[in-house]
This record gives sequence, C-alpha cells and structure tokens, in this order.
Amino acid sequence: SIIVQTAEAANEIDVERAKLAKSRAESHLENDDDNSDINRAKRALERANNRLRVAEFK
Repeated sequence: SIIVQTAEAANEIDVERAKLAKSRAESHLENDDDNSDINRAKRALERANNRLRVAEFK
C-alpha cells in the first residue's frame, strides 16, 4: 500500500512552475533564519524536486 496526500501524473506537471518553485525554495533556504520558514522551504524544495523527477517520465 502507498498512502499519499497528493499525486500528480507526469503529464500534469508544469515543469516551468516546478523550476520556479525550486528556485524560490532554494532562495528561502539561503536567506531565511526563521526555523519555520526553513522547514517550509525544505518541504517546498522536496516537492519541486519530486515534480521535476516525475516530469522526466512524460
């Protein structure tokens, strides 16, 4: 069994949007000192990287 909160098919992923999200998250990680923002940025970066990996299967 696989339990997930969300799932996206490769053909549903907007690659440019995922790249922008990745860039934004990396920027937040470099510039923010607030732990809650860092944790949010880490999760956003992980989501963006996952989307980009899945998009390779288009």
